[in-house]
Amino acid sequence: MLREKVEAALREAVAGNDEPAVRTLRLVRCALNERRSCDKESGRSEQVPDQEVERMLAAMIQQRREQIPRYEEQGQLELARQEEEEIEVISRFLPPVMDEEATLAAVDAALARTGAQKVKDLGRVLTELKAQFAGRMDFGRAKLLLQQRLH
Repeated sequence: MLREKVEAALREAVAGNDEPAVRTLRLVRCALNERRSCDKESGRSEQVPDQEVERMLAAMIQQRREQIPRYEEQGQLELARQEEEEIEVISRFLPPVMDEEATLAAVDAALARTGAQKVKDLGRVLTELKAQFAGRMDFGRAKLLLQQRLH
């Protein structure tokens, strides 16, 4: 399970005095604990499925990517660098992002499965891609490819 991998990586980071990794992995652990607690309160399973953990980690990375330009515009380069370090640590737990060719093939397959032909179908196709490739696909790039293919 992904949760155990995070815990093991945290123990390693603490033992190796890797402060950026320790800080980031503690944030990840806290987010996982919060999610598990919310699930428990709502009567869902105590164990958060790996796919949900991957989505959560991808969202954490996206938040940091969005924050970096803001920090850079404000001249807070140290904070921007810290966000980049956190992205690097978090991304260790996600499968590699699909390359351009694999993304294109997935987009074409999703178009064929959904029968989408108009731009108004874009959301439906993206929803399917997100369900299937969460954490592994650059959805900004996928959206551009879909827009090119749909008329």
